[in-house]
Amino acid sequence: TMLSQHLGSLGRTTLLDDCRLLPAGGASNIPTFIALLGTKLDVVVLLDGNSPRQRIESTIAQGRLDAVKILDLASFSTVKDADIEDLFTPGEYVSIYNGTYKSSLKVSDLSGTDRITKRIARHSGDFIHGEVSAHFLRHLDASLKALSGGTVTRFEDVIKAINAALP
Repeated sequence: TMLSQHLGSLGRTTLLDDCRLLPAGGASNIPTFIALLGTKLDVVVLLDGNSPRQRIESTIAQGRLDAVKILDLASFSTVKDADIEDLFTPGEYVSIYNGTYKSSLKVSDLSGTDRITKRIARHSGDFIHGEVSAHFLRHLDASLKALSGGTVTRFEDVIKAINAALP
């Protein structure tokens, strides 16, 4: 939502005014979430990581979700099984991570080309992704100013896809 507002301040595409982002807590919770919302609302699902798809596929087969309304973050990133964190450049995310955990990690310290959170966890141990997000939001003005044009465009591409999937 904050990135959508930032895009609007730049004169770029934002989420439709009547669109609301509601975290479901994982792909396995989507069918229950849709059941609670009912069929009166148009739902677009944005999946990240290597989300298990069995319950999603079952929901599609039951006619409660349209397959064209399922978006995968990997479509907007060069990282296989991308998470939302992979829409940022590795350097941007590492910088936010460092600010959160008072670390001095460098991208060059990380091995692999998989998800940035996995690379950091391999190097420094597991961490709470939500803490990094909270740090980003606590320092929102500085965080937004530090984003590269490519990152802003990737988030805008996700927003365009969400908007296009809605009626």
